[in-house]
Amino acid sequence: MKKLALSLTAFFMLLSNTACSKPEHPKTSTAYTAGTYSAVNQGFGGEITVTMTFDQESITEVQIVGDAETSGIGSQAVDQLPALIQAAQSAEIDGISGATISSSAILAAAQSCINQAAGNQTLAPMTPGTYTAEVLGFNFEPVVVSVTVDENTITDIEIVEHDGNPGIGTEAAERLPQSILEAQSVNVDVISGATVTSKNILTCVTDALKQAGADIQQFSQRPAAAAKTSEVIQADVIIVGGGMAGISAAIEAANNQAKVVLLDKQSFLGGTTMTCGGCMIATGSEFNKDVDNDVKALADYWYDQSDKLADYNLIQLIAEQSGPAADFLLDLGVEFKEPSATGQSSALRALWTTVGGTYTNGGVGFIQPMVQELNKLGVSVYLDTRADQLLINSEGTVTGVHAQGKSSDYTFEGQAVILATGGFEGNKELFSKEVPQSEDIIGFGSAADQGDGILMAMEAGAATKYSGSVVGFRAVGEIAPSHKSKIGRIVFVNTPSVTAEGKRFVNETVDYPIFFDAMTEVVKETGNTQFYQVWDGDHSEIDLDLVVELGLGMKADTLEELSEKANMPELLQTIARYNEMAVQDGVDTDFQAQNIAPLDKAPYYLTSLRRADVGTYGGIQINLNSQVIRSDGTVIDGLFAAGECASGDFFGITYPGSGAMITFSAVTGRLAGTYAAQAAHR
Repeated sequence: MKKLALSLTAFFMLLSNTACSKPEHPKTSTAYTAGTYSAVNQGFGGEITVTMTFDQESITEVQIVGDAETSGIGSQAVDQLPALIQAAQSAEIDGISGATISSSAILAAAQSCINQAAGNQTLAPMTPGTYTAEVLGFNFEPVVVSVTVDENTITDIEIVEHDGNPGIGTEAAERLPQSILEAQSVNVDVISGATVTSKNILTCVTDALKQAGADIQQFSQRPAAAAKTSEVIQADVIIVGGGMAGISAAIEAANNQAKVVLLDKQSFLGGTTMTCGGCMIATGSEFNKDVDNDVKALADYWYDQSDKLADYNLIQLIAEQSGPAADFLLDLGVEFKEPSATGQSSALRALWTTVGGTYTNGGVGFIQPMVQELNKLGVSVYLDTRADQLLINSEGTVTGVHAQGKSSDYTFEGQAVILATGGFEGNKELFSKEVPQSEDIIGFGSAADQGDGILMAMEAGAATKYSGSVVGFRAVGEIAPSHKSKIGRIVFVNTPSVTAEGKRFVNETVDYPIFFDAMTEVVKETGNTQFYQVWDGDHSEIDLDLVVELGLGMKADTLEELSEKANMPELLQTIARYNEMAVQDGVDTDFQAQNIAPLDKAPYYLTSLRRADVGTYGGIQINLNSQVIRSDGTVIDGLFAAGECASGDFFGITYPGSGAMITFSAVTGRLAGTYAAQAAHR
């Protein structure tokens, strides 16, 4: 357990901190071959190039280029380390505090330059054997990796455990070891879309190599990048983004006899759908028509949940098409459990994915059958390919998109483009602009959701609409600005939740969006962003002792001691009142929570509770045909949008509950694919 806690600070690190000491005096006795040498390494934001000039005895100049490093954090390492390296005449110096990843990358590249100048490219011998390392990863799950080496090389890597879900984490676990083995380096590209799991695996491999006695600098060389080619690809319909919306669009367009190309900047298909719970909302499907067939009731429910801020016509369309969308997925081989209720509605509209009758894998249950259908239809898929610019002719019609792959720059030319790029939770600038009071929100959403499609559409003249909110949850955990992070987990537990003053503020049994909104109201009123959950010894949801060990909570033998430790005098009164109601009849007359139970079994815990997001509302405005529109309502010819990047008119200020975004994405994706194919055939 202690080892896991100590390893957590490496959560976001590409390379572990290298324990180095500053030399007492500059090194002047090393014999170098005079000249200029360069090395490239992967920093936090992108590639960093270190160029060093030597005379026969010393380092005479150090230059570092790393424009993608975070301003004020990684940029400090880029700015400050050249002088420090030259002064020390060595790369064996301390990095810049708070910029661990950037510093490690720079110093590894600097050591490579020194090795080149000194003619020292020989690997230090390792002790042959198998070494195992572990870190604590996402959701408090361990990542365990075994590395086998001989004296000079890495011979095998086994991922024993990983922290990703069955879809995304598996991609990193299967592909990254081979990349490391081929390059004989831990300085390889992470698996796009599985960044967290990738970095945890790289951290473990680095630690294992150190156990073997390796000179880690020798295993930190950046593999040479292949020269890029340029390609022009012709198609009828070009789809950017391979989640629920994008794949639905691709299948429908192909079924309408269009030649379809789908590209995604990640290394796998599925997008954020892969991380969802695996639920959609549908009425009138063949699957649930006998228990719910009321389109108007669903539309009215969604409209009420939006606080009547959404576009009712769009909501009505999504409700009408929700049943056909579910049937579409069923026909592809998606399996659902029996319909159930979700959110604040008692209607049996929630369809959860299943395999053989058992809930499993969440969103993977959607994506796997859909990808199989893509393959059957012969849709051309380009992964690790990031679209960066729409192609627009002199008449303002969108005619394609430019994209960058790992080995090629692509120009995709066609008659219609569909943007299905997800939200913008990974774009800090856009997120902070469009989501007020967002600085304390933990990001559980995809870092890949950078708002790419939204920004491209805006350049083409698209209108946008934002709600100022997010798909919000409550979570145990925190993220520090230094990237030394403790990531917790989303919790759904009926136990007292309190403010920093120790007061309850919400019915803990409400659906997660309402809970999040209640937290947000407290933040607006008080400015205090910290919340807590109170637990007793009768729990099973989470390892609370680990939470305490990680510094995310506290433990006490009595409630009095807990209140004193937390410096919350009101906490004792709050729990006394809660227990009083629980003992009487289990009914919470203060906040109307149902079936509450007293906290009366020692020990007692107080854990950090933070606002968390898994997605965003808003972005590109569309009409009922999923065509992108301008602020005056006119259509941008050739341009369509679907899914999260086009959700501004569907959601108001709150999320209506599990499955709503999946339904919206499936319906708008199908509409976009159908109408884009029709446009291509005109």
